[in-house]
Amino acid sequence: MHRLIELWRSLVARLEGLGQWLAPLFLRLLLFWEFFESGREKLNGENWFADIQGDFPFPFNVIPASISWTMATWAELLFAFALLLGLCTRFAAFSLMIVTAVAVAAVHLPMEWHMLSDLAKGYAITNNGFGNYKLGLIFVVMLLPLIFRGAGKLSLDALIASRLDPDEVKPWADPYAWGLAGLIFGLLAEYETPGELYHACEKVRDAGYGAWDAHTPFPVHGLEKAMGLRPSIVPWIVLVMGLSGAGLGFLLQYWSSAIEYPMIISAKPYNSYQAFVPVTFEMGILLGSFGAVFGMFGLNRLPTLYHSLFNSKRFAKVTDDRFFISIEARDPKYDPNKTREL
Repeated sequence: MHRLIELWRSLVARLEGLGQWLAPLFLRLLLFWEFFESGREKLNGENWFADIQGDFPFPFNVIPASISWTMATWAELLFAFALLLGLCTRFAAFSLMIVTAVAVAAVHLPMEWHMLSDLAKGYAITNNGFGNYKLGLIFVVMLLPLIFRGAGKLSLDALIASRLDPDEVKPWADPYAWGLAGLIFGLLAEYETPGELYHACEKVRDAGYGAWDAHTPFPVHGLEKAMGLRPSIVPWIVLVMGLSGAGLGFLLQYWSSAIEYPMIISAKPYNSYQAFVPVTFEMGILLGSFGAVFGMFGLNRLPTLYHSLFNSKRFAKVTDDRFFISIEARDPKYDPNKTREL
């Protein structure tokens, strides 16, 4: 039995060693050819993006079809060669994954689907009226190992890395790494009084944490100072949006009255700016209010229909009589043990 285990270990070790050289290479070669073929067909073919412009997801649906066609063509050609050479592999693979996702959303998904069973019918190579996103999904899955693991040792990336940093980088699967993947949120601390929360916030602030927050059932005076929060940028958003709205309102009236449809009314000049004041004022107020509302929603990440803290039953008391501090695992200073001791 011991000998069998040793044989198995030696076999696995050799396969692991070869896999670092060959497995990513085969993926890169296959993906290079597929995306190169697609890009070459676009380069020598006619632009048909105009026929499906409305099906592209935002913001590609507002980009002119000619620009989208050029971007897709050269992205597939250039990034395909990047995969072949193993140069900037992670960036190239991620970019091609975006191109593939846009293509699937615009062309290969079912035109209409109401249930998952309808969507599942589109998992096919040929389109029988339910879409055919199977090949695109396979490409995305094939690109993921290159994004996570890189191009392997038989690549320019590995050659450049060996010259710049001879020490081999050891992979990390620490809580911070899992936090990046959204599987671990962080740590949650509970307090009974506002005073305890206030002093705890001062400690977290002084420790240099950045990705953390305090949660209270009612406003606590001075808590923003204890947390070290900077003044909100919402007033600046309102100012910029308000001035933009006022300028837009004035220019629209000037353009329509003095340039596009010039008409002499009661012997007044075309640019009767005094008459433009009400609309200019109202447009400034309108866009300024939009900036206040949507700026506040954006900065507060609202609406947040789900949050990892909702998984804690204790956190439900934040609407009653408990105070909490949450420190996220994505914070560079996060450490499960040291952060807990804090």
